[in-house]
Amino acid sequence: MNTAEKEVKNNQLVPVSSAGAVQGAIKRNIVGISPSNYLTQVLSMIPDDFNGKLLEFPAGNQAYTAEKFRKISGAEITVADSDVDILLGTQKAYETAGLRYVTYNDGDMARLKHKDETFDYVLCINGLHSFADNVSTLREAARVMKKGGHLCGCCYVRGRRAFNDFRVNMFQARKGVYVPPFHTVSELERTMNSLFKVVEVKAVKSALIFHCIK
Repeated sequence: MNTAEKEVKNNQLVPVSSAGAVQGAIKRNIVGISPSNYLTQVLSMIPDDFNGKLLEFPAGNQAYTAEKFRKISGAEITVADSDVDILLGTQKAYETAGLRYVTYNDGDMARLKHKDETFDYVLCINGLHSFADNVSTLREAARVMKKGGHLCGCCYVRGRRAFNDFRVNMFQARKGVYVPPFHTVSELERTMNSLFKVVEVKAVKSALIFHCIK
């Protein structure tokens, strides 16, 4: 697929082959734990009556987020991802679910295209372990969040389950689905504390659930 095919024009993704888009997103899921064991907790951090601005990145979580987004129909939702095929698949799924108030942006997650202090909530599901520079990604999340804004999400962390760490290094990392370096709970918590006023984290097997307030 050439570069010209992977563009977003007038908030509409150029039609490209979406084969594998759903599978590509699923591969980002945290190893060794069912998504239902952590996603319910993450999505519950967003009030059902929320009507502000929300950024979801990366994309591909529509199987879990569509129901929540229907509840917050008064919100302005933006979805971003560097993989345009996954972004296209997400757009199709959200439109099928009746979510017509969502905008879509492609690009580097460590260099978001949004102005400072734009969003009230940033939702980052299964993202940090998929980015080449997750520290810069956290800084970008903090930059685009309003003061008092919330970062809610989950990611893989190393050092919690030896077998899961082995699987990540042997399979996900070699395929480029997970991108090292991978961080421990304490390392990520230390980075988050340097960027946000309030940091709440909870480790479940090899998953870290986090809620940060700027």
